[in-house]
Amino acid sequence: GVVVGIIGFGVSHLHEALQANYRGNLGNGAYDHNHNWYEAFDNGSRVPVDVAQMGTHLTGTILGTKRNIGVAPQAKFISCMSSSAFALQKPESVLACLQFMLAPHDLDGNNPQPELRPDIVVFSIPCEDCDDEILKPSIMALIEAGILPIVSPGQRAPGSNTCNSINSSPANIRDVVTVGAFGEDGSTYATSGAGPAFLGIRQADHVKPDVVAPGENVVSSVLLPEGSAYLRASGSSVAASVVAGAAALLYSAEPRLHRKPLLMKQLLTDAARGKPSTLCQREDVIPNFEYGYGE
Repeated sequence: GVVVGIIGFGVSHLHEALQANYRGNLGNGAYDHNHNWYEAFDNGSRVPVDVAQMGTHLTGTILGTKRNIGVAPQAKFISCMSSSAFALQKPESVLACLQFMLAPHDLDGNNPQPELRPDIVVFSIPCEDCDDEILKPSIMALIEAGILPIVSPGQRAPGSNTCNSINSSPANIRDVVTVGAFGEDGSTYATSGAGPAFLGIRQADHVKPDVVAPGENVVSSVLLPEGSAYLRASGSSVAASVVAGAAALLYSAEPRLHRKPLLMKQLLTDAARGKPSTLCQREDVIPNFEYGYGE
């Protein structure tokens, strides 16, 4: 019964590894997209789409049912599109998606039903133009409603300064689960951001990222013109999907955790295997600004 909400480029619900787990799937080829899909970017599509195939890949990592790609293959998903493939997320689109997740509504934005809200919300891409004053109230509303937000720390250009790169919302907000990526060799993935986090021009007094997870060459679902396919992708958004799948499994295994996102975050950080680091700081401590509480 665990439901994961995906915010970002959208999700292709017709992929063979995702079709059965789309909450709007009524069976026998019938779908009801009301309360399960919303396009907030330009109100163009009344059926689920993925303009970049990123959301489809990340959703497959969370709950895909084919080829063992999904961490939690019995979970369901809903999706809200907040960006196109060629544009950054607009704050108003992100806010509309957050409202949809708080109280999923129909395709016209009417008939909100908060009882249909997901258990977990995953941000597949950061909102570069979203500051804390804009997003934090809505993020805190998610948490107060019992929804666990899981985000990536954002991408940085390979070779650029790793430190101080977690400065966009919601990745820099204390109570969300911010997930960095490590590569196949166990070191921080080339484009994964590191702390300390900044709230505007002020350094945050909390450690980010919270945890790290595998984020390099992860095989998952994409929908190509010729049909369902499986490709590799890398990045901190991939790592965030791994952690979202783990959280879905924990919710399923222990119903007493339901609607207790801060407790779930504590369990995820407590269960992490610590990785020492002096990157971005002088002392070799756990948690730290490279791996958080660990992997």
